[in-house]
Amino acid sequence: MNTNSPIDYKALFLQEQERRRQAEEEGRQEKERNRKTTLVEFLCCCHSVLSRPLRVRTPSDSTTGEIPIPKGKYCPIRLERWVDCAARQRDIYNSVRHYLQPQENAPRLFPPRIVLDGLSEHFKGPMGAEYDLQTYERLAVEDHTRYIFLELCKIPAAREEFGLGDGVLFDSHPNILNDTEIVEKDTKDASTTPYGKPDQLFIHRVDDRTTTLLTTAEYKPPHKLPLEDIRRGLRDMDLWKEMVWSNKVPNDEAKSLVYNSQRLVCSAIVQEYHVMIQEGLEYSYLTTGIALVLLRVPYDKLSTLYYYLCEPNQETLEITRGLWIHQALSQIMQYQDESEGSVKLKFRLHSDFLAKMSVTIKETYPNDNMHNSVPSVVF
Repeated sequence: MNTNSPIDYKALFLQEQERRRQAEEEGRQEKERNRKTTLVEFLCCCHSVLSRPLRVRTPSDSTTGEIPIPKGKYCPIRLERWVDCAARQRDIYNSVRHYLQPQENAPRLFPPRIVLDGLSEHFKGPMGAEYDLQTYERLAVEDHTRYIFLELCKIPAAREEFGLGDGVLFDSHPNILNDTEIVEKDTKDASTTPYGKPDQLFIHRVDDRTTTLLTTAEYKPPHKLPLEDIRRGLRDMDLWKEMVWSNKVPNDEAKSLVYNSQRLVCSAIVQEYHVMIQEGLEYSYLTTGIALVLLRVPYDKLSTLYYYLCEPNQETLEITRGLWIHQALSQIMQYQDESEGSVKLKFRLHSDFLAKMSVTIKETYPNDNMHNSVPSVVF
């Protein structure tokens, strides 16, 4: 008796058809992963592959130490939210996209997905040390922003609009070539910024053989400056009155938790404010990898530090793309607001800063015997 079942040729045909479909799809995906990306594709890949997977190691398994109290540092009188920052980020993103990703036939200028996938292998483990954050920022953020600058510099209209000069350099050193004579002369009288700090980024514009410091960034590992503390502690406040001159620690447990968060956050951003004043910078930012605090000190209001908290993994897609560009091009705001660096040079005048701060202190606290002192903070 023949027990062999009849061959189902239709089933075999469908199986072969599905196998070919899967092979074609795998080939298409592989081709997609290996081809260069457009601006939007590049930013989306950076966010999904490099930013979203970031995790923080528990404090017990992380490096020890605390963010130091900023004794003897320049200190703002007030902290205020930077209310139009998000709108300006969108403007920056739209302007950059206008040059690098037109509506039709967007050029593929940036690294392929397979390169970003390979890079993400470096960041699979949770961050638990300063080195982890520094490695992430330099490999995942700064190296990729160079691609954006490089492409913008190839477009004359973009170079002119953003004042890009001959290019932009990133370094852990504030003076990588020779700054202009007026900058060198002015900084001799001011206390110097630590050189070659591994936890700080200095961004320079290059013009021929001259460099100009444009902005800085401060790295704070997320286990030492947790996102929860930033959310609790970063708010509008009279910083001198509430943090510098007040030694009253609340007895209530909930209020004490908020107070400690405020002191931690203020210690971190005051350190960066000190660098901004010292170097004559209107814009800067502090990053933990998980959160980004954008900072601004207007020349006509030196005593106020404006802040804007960004959580890239919580923002809308449009804002997220803008954040990646903003982190790369935060100094573009400065380019747009300055005329031939006039604000920067004024900002660098140490005596002018002290005079303005002295007047502000007298107007704000006219009866206080500290108003003749150099504006510094001792928490």
